[in-house]
Amino acid sequence: MADYKNSIIRWDKVRIGKNVYIGAGCTIGGPPEHAEIDPNNPDEYGTIEIGDNARIYDSVNINCGMKGGKTVIGEGTIVMAQTHIGHDCKIGKGCRISSASVLGGHTVVEDYANIGINATTHQFTEVGEGTILGAGCFAKGKLESWSIYHTKTTAKNQGVNEYLLEKMGIKPKQQDGFNH
Repeated sequence: MADYKNSIIRWDKVRIGKNVYIGAGCTIGGPPEHAEIDPNNPDEYGTIEIGDNARIYDSVNINCGMKGGKTVIGEGTIVMAQTHIGHDCKIGKGCRISSASVLGGHTVVEDYANIGINATTHQFTEVGEGTILGAGCFAKGKLESWSIYHTKTTAKNQGVNEYLLEKMGIKPKQQDGFNH
């Protein structure tokens, strides 16, 4: 059996399959973050089910479903560090959820989908089978199966931070054809 002593797991609400890896600092089984749930009353929590051969890396947070509900991590799914999986999410088998992703409550991620680094889903979003949601994207609604969703925006220099330079008493100077 794996050693989960470096994580917080609410065993009365969580079922973990065989050969599951759980990294340090995870919180699995916290209350559903919902206005209608009393976080001090575990009777209002649902459960969590983590399938066989799943990997949950460091500092992941997985909330219980709401009363009578269940949060599911499918067989062979990998959830990378610092990800938040909200209440009642259903993640299929063989999915990849990259670091620092945030899945809002009731998000459904179908089998073999890939959620990019720092991507976010609004509550009740559906990510289709085999779909890629690119790094840094925000998704809401239904994403079609076997599709790629990404943002075309990359970081671009928008000019000098004159406010901070002035606040720090630094005089702008001309260098490399750029005022700073």
